[in-house]
Amino acid sequence: ASDENKEFELVCEAALPFKTSDSYNNAVWYYMNIRDDSPTYLCYNAAKDYIIANESSYPLTDSDAYIWAFIGNPFDGFQIVNKAAGETMLLSAPAAPTGNKNAEELARMVAKEDATGNLVWIVKEPTHANAASEAFYIEHPTATSYAFNRQGHDGTNVLCYWTGRDTGSAIQAMERDMTGATELQTLVDKVKAAKGNYVAGTAPGYLTKASVDNVAAAVEAAEAYLAAGSATEEKSLEHMRAINAAVAALATVQPEEGKFYTVQNSYSNVFMGVGNTSGMVSSQTVGLGQVFQFVSAGEDIFYLYNVERGAYLNTNKAHQQGQEFAAAMVPDEAKPVKIANLGSENHVSITPIGGATLHHDAGQGTIVAWNGGLNSRSSWKIVEVDIDTNPHSVTITEAGWATLVLGCNATIPADVKAYVVSSASETSATLAEITGTIPANEAVLLNAAAGTYEFKYAAEATPVAENLLVGTVYDTNVELKAYVLSAQGEPVVVGFREAEFKVSTNTENDGAEGAEDDTFEAFKSNAFRAYLPAPAAGARFLSFDFGNETAIESIEGA
Repeated sequence: ASDENKEFELVCEAALPFKTSDSYNNAVWYYMNIRDDSPTYLCYNAAKDYIIANESSYPLTDSDAYIWAFIGNPFDGFQIVNKAAGETMLLSAPAAPTGNKNAEELARMVAKEDATGNLVWIVKEPTHANAASEAFYIEHPTATSYAFNRQGHDGTNVLCYWTGRDTGSAIQAMERDMTGATELQTLVDKVKAAKGNYVAGTAPGYLTKASVDNVAAAVEAAEAYLAAGSATEEKSLEHMRAINAAVAALATVQPEEGKFYTVQNSYSNVFMGVGNTSGMVSSQTVGLGQVFQFVSAGEDIFYLYNVERGAYLNTNKAHQQGQEFAAAMVPDEAKPVKIANLGSENHVSITPIGGATLHHDAGQGTIVAWNGGLNSRSSWKIVEVDIDTNPHSVTITEAGWATLVLGCNATIPADVKAYVVSSASETSATLAEITGTIPANEAVLLNAAAGTYEFKYAAEATPVAENLLVGTVYDTNVELKAYVLSAQGEPVVVGFREAEFKVSTNTENDGAEGAEDDTFEAFKSNAFRAYLPAPAAGARFLSFDFGNETAIESIEGA
């Protein structure tokens, strides 16, 4: 430098994590993962025009929307093009980004002549300690505090601008092998690694053997093709499509109509059931309340039917405490569900069509609708059970009487008598015995020695000619004058006494503008219990009238 007549040449070299291109026509194409600790690959979506950070990894698609090229050099900057968007479209940014996730801040593909923002990008080495060594940042050319970052927008992961420098800004470029062999091999390896989760079986929730065999056949064909060593892009993509189609077509064994099942969480082992206020709840034990049937609502969709309550899953309230069950036993009022294998033995998700997945809320002991992503509490096992081993239990006290109503037909135990109320006067209720079975939703009186009795499901039941008793399978506030079962006096006399009303408040309108809660008088009729609507001008106590019967000699005790 001391000799002013000498000339010096300064050579600058840049080590880049990708190959540069000088034009679209001879571009080197790359897949770009924007989060190395949680891979999401950048994808151009023509319908939305902004860039999506798709949750699918690149080998699962052969779409040109996933591949990108860098045209330019590290000193002047790079234009970024997408193969599906075409030669005339460039990745664009606002001239002055603010780092928000609103629509104006999203990275977009724009036509060169329509560009109003910046089109040239600066590549920087990552500074975050957890970024992969081959990762890089893509920085805004003028607002250098901003770089690409994966953020959520409108329920989707998208590419936008952020001042932070973390793994959410760390991009990795993976060169696309134009023969397709590399991507095909990657896909083959991935599917083979996942094959341990492709468990075939015949019980509900497993994958069908035919669909698992189809995946294996597609993988074997691809391996034979790769081993031949003459890969072409067209043929490689053909094999990729075949493997992807086979994986997408993995079919779940569905439950059968007419059979009975329990639905048990795959990890916490609790069972689905229905609570006394109609919401779905979890249970550690199994009885008739935890037994379901799956009634066909079309190909591979079902109405979820609870046997004990005689009701179908009807509504889907995301993030509410429990699901309401319809009282009506009418399929077209129900909410059908889809059952899908979760990639582990017979573990499935159960999702109402158009709604959120059924999920165990351990803290509340309920089954809720959940749209926060699938996890262990959204994983279920559907297991066929013997309906006879899952009865409804009724405890009868020393007084010797109880009431019952079930949502299904039930068999009367050998040591129990069952009665309906055929008529009532001002002073008495006339009882008529029924034998063999109790029809679904028919309220009855039970008479037996003190103890617990099992009422088993019955496929059919003889109809009852006339019965004044009323009951529900849920807790119900009854606002009409009625009588309930009572044992009183010394010695004990059993009959019907007038129900006592209490003042209650309906709080359904809480928080509703201009609406007021209403107060009413009612008595609570518990789930599975019955009451007798009051006859005109009835006494406060109605005795039992057995008609032609003068005694019940088979019952011992009080």
